Amino acid sequence: MQNLIRPYFTVGLSEMREISVKPVLLTILLAQIILSVFFVAIGAIDDWMTSEPITWFVILALIPLSGIRLVILFSLSFRSRDRFMTDLILVRGISRLEYFVGKIVGIYVYFLAESLILLGAVAYFSKEFSAPEANDIELTGLLRAYIIVLAILGFGGSILSCLSASGLGTIKIPSIFFLMLCIAFPLMELAGSISVVPEAIFQSYGDIVRGVANLSLPLILLSLVSLVATVGAYRFFLRRDF
Repeated sequence: MQNLIRPYFTVGLSEMREISVKPVLLTILLAQIILSVFFVAIGAIDDWMTSEPITWFVILALIPLSGIRLVILFSLSFRSRDRFMTDLILVRGISRLEYFVGKIVGIYVYFLAESLILLGAVAYFSKEFSAPEANDIELTGLLRAYIIVLAILGFGGSILSCLSASGLGTIKIPSIFFLMLCIAFPLMELAGSISVVPEAIFQSYGDIVRGVANLSLPLILLSLVSLVATVGAYRFFLRRDF
């Protein structure tokens, strides 16, 4: 059993170490921490309800900046000139499945833990520094809000992994990804799936944090698309010629 999971573990740990030491990624993480403190402070000074600093932090800092980090990571993930990847697959005998799963899981586990810590810290300090009557968050709502963050990051990561595994260049991956977003958002707005009006976005996420809204159907759709995109990414990676 140990020998079975060791390749996945080796690749996953290596990926998490790489995320932890890249200066650009660490700079973006520092910006997230600074913004988290900023929104908590503004919430305490202006007598916001506790759901508001959480909502503003997630929409303006956590998701966008984590998304940028995912773009950077996946743009560099499956390059043919990556010596670490080719060494593991061609020399050390790690299969493409083991490398692919280990890398994807390593990235997702890192962001799962980081998002939990940041969101939990903002929620805790927002509650601590606000008046008791301003506390309008629900534990179940906070859990749903966290799951939505993971679903959105997982969706973005799966699309990016598909583009990266297909062998596209480092510049082409973010360019195509952002082009896809620019096309998808207006289409979803026309279909009535989401509203891209800022007030509606903040209101809907605030309702989730307060435990008065549920987004089960969008979460299921995001999960299904993410699963299909990830399988597609592996199929692309399987056919790559190093």
